[in-house]
Amino acid sequence: METKWIWAAMTLLLGVFAAFGVGVAPAAPLGSITEYTGGTPCSVAPLASVCSGSLYAGGSPRSIAAGPDGNLWFNDQGATVKAIGRITPEGTITEFSGGSRCSSSAPVLPVCSGSLYAGSKPGDVVGGPDGNLWFADKGTIPAIGEITQSGTITEFSTGGLGAGPHGIAVGADGNVWFTDDSTPAIGRITPGGVITDFQAGLNPGSKPAGIAEGPDGNLWFADQGMIKAIGMITPAGVITEFPLPSSSLPADIAAGSDGSLWFTDQGTTRAIGRITTTGTVTEFSSGLNAGSVPNGIAAGADGNVWFVDKGTTPAIGEITPSGAITEFTIAVPGSSPRGIATGPDGNLWFSDDATSAAIGQFGVGAPAASVTAPVVTGSGGEGIPQTCGGDVWSSWAGEQPSRSAFGYDGYEWLLDGSPIAGADGTSYTPTIGDIGHELSCKATVTYTLFPVTVASTSAAVTVADLTPPVLSLPAPIMVGATDPHGATVSYSASATDNVDSSPVVSCTPTSGSTFPIGTTTVNCTAADASGNVAHGSFTVQVEGAAAQLADLDAAVEGVGPGDILALTVSGAQSQLAHGHPGAACLTLALFKLDVRLFTLLHLISAPQSASFIAQADTIGRVLGC
Repeated sequence: METKWIWAAMTLLLGVFAAFGVGVAPAAPLGSITEYTGGTPCSVAPLASVCSGSLYAGGSPRSIAAGPDGNLWFNDQGATVKAIGRITPEGTITEFSGGSRCSSSAPVLPVCSGSLYAGSKPGDVVGGPDGNLWFADKGTIPAIGEITQSGTITEFSTGGLGAGPHGIAVGADGNVWFTDDSTPAIGRITPGGVITDFQAGLNPGSKPAGIAEGPDGNLWFADQGMIKAIGMITPAGVITEFPLPSSSLPADIAAGSDGSLWFTDQGTTRAIGRITTTGTVTEFSSGLNAGSVPNGIAAGADGNVWFVDKGTTPAIGEITPSGAITEFTIAVPGSSPRGIATGPDGNLWFSDDATSAAIGQFGVGAPAASVTAPVVTGSGGEGIPQTCGGDVWSSWAGEQPSRSAFGYDGYEWLLDGSPIAGADGTSYTPTIGDIGHELSCKATVTYTLFPVTVASTSAAVTVADLTPPVLSLPAPIMVGATDPHGATVSYSASATDNVDSSPVVSCTPTSGSTFPIGTTTVNCTAADASGNVAHGSFTVQVEGAAAQLADLDAAVEGVGPGDILALTVSGAQSQLAHGHPGAACLTLALFKLDVRLFTLLHLISAPQSASFIAQADTIGRVLGC
């Protein structure tokens, strides 16, 4: 018992480390056993639809399987409460009974929504291709049940097609298959609840029990009927049976890493059997404990096949591909292990129908599934595509996991730890609403041999506003100087931003400054609240006296009598060009006299006169006349 609690402490520490990491905790060392009961059982009166943190009082767990959610799921055939349970790799137990039962009196509802049927007896459990869990129900109303990851139960009555659902497995065709040891038959149920039975090809007096998908894509089952056998059914429903010795009693079956199917034999000579996909059977018994009763069987992450032994000496047993058997005693008084499965932590998990019912964890020494968690690459900026990838996984039983075995495999994006609707695949572009929130991605893979689904989540990246504002600047500005220093120029510059409603805009020289004669570049910036800065510029050209004289010369061309005005302006241009601004000033004065005279004589209009004189006055001020 002391060893048990040492391993329990180690398992707890591993769980703590996992809580702060982004990968999956490593498996426990070979042979370590920890059992979880959840403490005080939930009372059976009045019946609670959910039992949190514990098993129901009088619990009796039998079958166990890894779920698509990274937890282990099991059935509970307790004397009072029938339920489907869940246990996390850290040992937290929750049971779901569905509360009030659908009536078993006529007429029977073909579908029982939200609970189990009255008189339910849930049997084997399996993770479904739709992300839910499926189970066989051999109760008063035979049914195949479905339970979501959040615990919502739906049962589909077999409606007379199957009176004794027993084992259950997922097929390569995306349907759930089950054995019916009463009708007898092999049944198939679609994710939508449509049931079909197949009987042709079964031996007379057949009694099929455990069932599993084989490496050949067919379903394989143990037949405990009059003719003991291992059977095979194709996805199309074609059945073939391979006989065993009459002293055999095959119970459970599972695919091994060697490409064969392995089964437990509870017959006269207790054994672990192997059957190839061509039907060749070999049985191994050397190494089993005295009084052995092998029951559930499953492939282990270490490449061996493992089974539970509910015999005189309760144990977890291992058989290598070559047939060498080793058993590890369960040192728990009254232990009675029933089902076994590989979990997402690489450990084996088993149901223990002991006096104090429990779910057990057994270490096989396998490495953690996640070697390297995925990484979000990219700037983390809004509007900029981010990429998820780089995840590396351990090989379990010589197998690398698949990212596409089921619809829930692959990549998923999370915001503050919650899934983003519709955001799957390796790429995601953050939106404005994501800014300031933590973005991460999760890689979900399935080791198809077991099958076991494992997920690993990247470190979070805070989504940032990396988009600079957009500047709105004037086109190039051209003005005339108003004095020797240049001209005062006002302009308008603004900016818009995808997040900040009022980014700060600044320009140099500022609007309203005196710009010197010539061309000046105005440099502007716009900064938003996130510190993003945009840069832009435009030019201001201030015309000096020479340029304004050229404008005036063009304006007076052909105005007034002859070319008097044009010649006068040309004279001022020549004087200025030769460095005689004073003479240019006198010529401009003469120009203004001519303009006034021609106005009096009605040779030019009053508006033309006012414009010419104003231009000459401005040029004079620039020259310093």
